[in-house]
Amino acid sequence: MTSLLSPADATLAVDAVTPRLSGGSIVVTGGGKTLVTLRLGRPAFVGARNGEAFARAIAVGRVVAAGEPSRFAVLDDGGVPVISGTVGSAPEDDLTLNERFLQPGEEVFISSCRYIQETS
Repeated sequence: MTSLLSPADATLAVDAVTPRLSGGSIVVTGGGKTLVTLRLGRPAFVGARNGEAFARAIAVGRVVAAGEPSRFAVLDDGGVPVISGTVGSAPEDDLTLNERFLQPGEEVFISSCRYIQETS
């Protein structure tokens, strides 16, 4: 069963999750290894509206290992995973990067990021 929340409840749900991400990080992995880590700000997101919240500025990350990104995890400031998803270039992917293969030393940036709770 798929359950959808009302817009008001979805907003409350987003506001329950996004504060946990303040000072955390986005870790992009591929081939079983960490490729790049990007730091989130404090606070990480603006307040939710209609079941979604947009991230504030995310620090540029420098690639530490070569590989094709396939997954990401958003960690809280204690390193605990809170959100995860896929990385790729397809519309159904959760995170899209401008490069399909990352090389050590390259800079990676995320120009826009939002957290969404589906609504009815």
